[in-house]
Amino acid sequence: TVRGTVTASDELGVHIDATEGAVIMHVTKLTGIVNAIMPGQVDIDLSSLGGRRPEAFDFFCTGGCEPTTDADPDNYEVATGNLTLDATAAGQPVAAWGFVNEWMGAPPDFESRTIIDYSDVLSALGIGWGAEGTTAPFLMMDETGLLLDNMNEDIGERHFIKQGGVLIDLTALDSNTLIAPRESGRMVFVVKTTDSLQLYADWMDFVNALTLSLDGVNSAKSIYARGHYNADTNIFTAYKVFVYILEP
Repeated sequence: TVRGTVTASDELGVHIDATEGAVIMHVTKLTGIVNAIMPGQVDIDLSSLGGRRPEAFDFFCTGGCEPTTDADPDNYEVATGNLTLDATAAGQPVAAWGFVNEWMGAPPDFESRTIIDYSDVLSALGIGWGAEGTTAPFLMMDETGLLLDNMNEDIGERHFIKQGGVLIDLTALDSNTLIAPRESGRMVFVVKTTDSLQLYADWMDFVNALTLSLDGVNSAKSIYARGHYNADTNIFTAYKVFVYILEP
């Protein structure tokens, strides 16, 4: 926030003299996946900065106009000071609150005041396969889980895992994601069609019903799951799965 006197307005923007006013720096939130942890620093694959995707920013000259020093959103260097993350947080989602370093001041790229590990929070998975759906959403359906085809050409705009404040793009992962049932506790698995709703507490009953529904004629329009996601193994352990089937 800037308070002052407008001195000019041109193609570069509005110029404000804040000599007799004030400049207030607001805390910025960033999210991403941990690449590496070291004393006083964590390097992350940046997912968002100030609520915007990294593609919205120009990182050129953030650290001396050299590739070796300019901020890299794929390996964004966050100074943590005395804040600590467990070593097991590598590969897991985090969020940090703090301030972007001054122009040409990187590295580090960001000075954090608070950092949160999201690896153990409940997550949501959602995929849509467009208006017509797909007849082959899964590469495998058995007692171990549903193996998603992350590169299915029918995948629409919704194809993410939300883990805490981090959105993970399923189509950008190196392997196909397995949706597996959790080992114990209350669970519900649903197959929805236009005129029916089938609910199951047993995983294999659900898989058998889903196999019958996906007969090469019917198509899957969407899937939604709740549970915990492990980024290291790319396994989403679910206690709730909902699949919407389109019938001709």
